[in-house]
Amino acid sequence: MLERLRARYNEPHRVYHTMTHIDDMLAKLALWNAACNIDCDTLAFATLFHDAVYDPRRRDNEEMSARLAVKELGDLGEMPSIISEVAELVRSTAQH
Repeated sequence: MLERLRARYNEPHRVYHTMTHIDDMLAKLALWNAACNIDCDTLAFATLFHDAVYDPRRRDNEEMSARLAVKELGDLGEMPSIISEVAELVRSTAQH
């Protein structure tokens, strides 16, 4: 799963939504870990998937990223409650 995500974030059309962006966010999450009210594994999954699908010409990137998270995490056997929360967090990034 991580290699597939890495390939997505390394797509040539990406300028900001890259692995560098994800790595930076995960580093900040690690610093914030002690203060978070949501399971930090859930936040890490949401961070990994939040820009997984990115086409600057489309308006449904967040929805498609959430669907990808549901599929990939489901294939890994992750708990449905975590999958649902990750998908909701990814969808919420449409408003940022």
